[in-house]
Amino acid sequence: MSHAWLERLRRYAAVLALAATASFLMLAAGANAATIVVKNTTELETAVTTANGNTEANTIELTAGSYLPSKTLIFTNTHGTQTLAGPAGKIGEATPGVTINGGNVKEVEEAKVIVSEKELITVKTGVTVTLKHVIVTSGGEGANAGIEDAGTLNVENATISGNLGTQIQVASGAIANLTNSTLSDGHAFGLGNGGTASFVNVTVAHNASGGIGGNAGTLSLTNTIVALNGPKTGTQPPQCSNNTITNDHSLASDASCGGEPAFQNKTPLLQTSLSNDGGSTTLYSEQAGSPTIDAGDLAKCPATDQRGYPRPDVASTACDIGADEYSPTPPTITVPAEIVTPATSSSGAVVTYSVEATDPDALVKSLSCLPASGSTFKAGTTTVNCTAVDGHENKATASFSVKVTTPKHTLTVTVTGEGTVTSTPAGIECGQGHTACSAEFEEVAVTLTSAPATGYSVAWGGACSGTGSCSFNPMSAAEAVTATFSAGPVNTGLPVISGQQYVGQTLKTTNGTWTGSPT
Repeated sequence: MSHAWLERLRRYAAVLALAATASFLMLAAGANAATIVVKNTTELETAVTTANGNTEANTIELTAGSYLPSKTLIFTNTHGTQTLAGPAGKIGEATPGVTINGGNVKEVEEAKVIVSEKELITVKTGVTVTLKHVIVTSGGEGANAGIEDAGTLNVENATISGNLGTQIQVASGAIANLTNSTLSDGHAFGLGNGGTASFVNVTVAHNASGGIGGNAGTLSLTNTIVALNGPKTGTQPPQCSNNTITNDHSLASDASCGGEPAFQNKTPLLQTSLSNDGGSTTLYSEQAGSPTIDAGDLAKCPATDQRGYPRPDVASTACDIGADEYSPTPPTITVPAEIVTPATSSSGAVVTYSVEATDPDALVKSLSCLPASGSTFKAGTTTVNCTAVDGHENKATASFSVKVTTPKHTLTVTVTGEGTVTSTPAGIECGQGHTACSAEFEEVAVTLTSAPATGYSVAWGGACSGTGSCSFNPMSAAEAVTATFSAGPVNTGLPVISGQQYVGQTLKTTNGTWTGSPT
């Protein structure tokens, strides 16, 4: 076999490998467009290269997971919108989402020219990129932004958080449109604006250097929160600075963002940390009493919030300011009917059960019951108390009972004569024509009570004796008891004393006559 032939074979194998790698990408491809599905970081980097090579719009669909590119994701295709989208998620579920993490990004230099520094995503001039249902974090460093926008950047239902430089930098002449998104916890500014930025129902909070900075940009704020940005101590920078601002129903923790005085110098009541409250991204959920609740311009609110929940919520007629839509509706807890089960030991019984909680407007964050499923329940009736809390801190409670029964034993009572016998607890009611009866009792105290007819008395037999009480404490085995009711003696002839009543004389007596032959 010649070396030339071997070389041709290697090249052919390499072509086949490349074709196999590309086959996962082009799911719905036209001549110059594709929907590209990726499952890991390598496929993501390849997909961006593929999208840049097409001359149409492209959608890169990311399956749930974490992506850590080693180089900046640079978008250069000017032919249609380039979309980077994660799963939208399901209402009421903490859906696994997509995190694009810039922690591994390295500076790229080509031909002694720095192509990219530490930016995680770069949108080149003339390029339109849409980020949907993703979390973008840990990009940038120092003066380098997490996302560098020199074209048009659309951010929808996404979270841009924890980036190491300014989170989004909008260059002069560039455009950024953010809707139903969270811009928070950045190490510098939330957004630096030298171009045109538009925010609709966005939450900009807890960015270390400030909220929205920039260099003579144009800024439009609608139903947006810009608050709590800046260092935790010391002099606080303006929430919005160096921008020409239009403001509609947007709330800020100072007056720098303009707008209605009623929304200036306000502190939104938000949860203390980012969390998933339904959908596939994280956000700062509102707390009860927040001035953002039902304060938005309803005509300009999107149909849903960042999580995908309807605006307004089912309990309101107005929408909220910010990425979240608050609801006061508590969860609904579904508990079982009373559980009845026999004891399996002297300690009682291990009981498992199923409890569910649902919420139409938030994610159920916690559901707990005491005693917990799988606990040992002692004999008797125990109340199980359940509590559910949702992402808006609404609480609901519900309860049900667990009854653990002990083994049952049969008590048989036979009655003769005139009288009745009853039991405590109920079960035995015997006599007056019903001369033999029985009932089952758990291992509890059982007392038999007699009620003789007038002129009669009882005598117990069998498991009890005498004429007093008859009881079992507890009823630990099958027992049989007789109750004999007898008439008392009746005098039918008086006794007679006869003889002379003298000192020393002996008198005689007779017993008289009696029924019942008494002794």
